[in-house]
Amino acid sequence: MQTIIENPSNVKLAGKPTLKRDCVEIVPQPTKTTRKEANQRQTAEPIKFILDRETRAVVGWLYKWNTGALVPMWKDGKCQNVIYE
Repeated sequence: MQTIIENPSNVKLAGKPTLKRDCVEIVPQPTKTTRKEANQRQTAEPIKFILDRETRAVVGWLYKWNTGALVPMWKDGKCQNVIYE
């Protein structure tokens, strides 16, 4: 499932996570973890920066695990007003 975080025309869209400053931004939803999946996770790699929308400072990273799970890693706690780049 994906969430639209900015949509000036109020149209629901679906698709791959992208970031375009003058377009609709679609961000991935973190995956809920089951105990079985947590045991299967072995490796992860960062696939996107998580930036504060106002300051553009890095507030975290989005990781993709070998199981396909998308999990944010926050620097100083979860932030709300963010963009993925």
